[in-house]
Amino acid sequence: MKPEAPQSQMAYEFYLRAISYPTSVEGNKKAIDKLNDAIKLDPNYAPAYMELGSRYNQLSQVGTSTAVAQKKS
Repeated sequence: MKPEAPQSQMAYEFYLRAISYPTSVEGNKKAIDKLNDAIKLDPNYAPAYMELGSRYNQLSQVGTSTAVAQKKS
């Protein structure tokens, strides 16, 4: 099943930028910022939420808790 297209082309652009960042601490922080931008433009775009959760999870695995990561982003 093909995911539904976002309502905003810019939201999709932010999503694509986010998934291009590496899964390093800095890469995850940058991705989280872009994903939050995407969600602001299209709050119903599920792939952005899925990737956001994944990035927070990855960030928490390297010693930064999700609560701390959210305060920094």
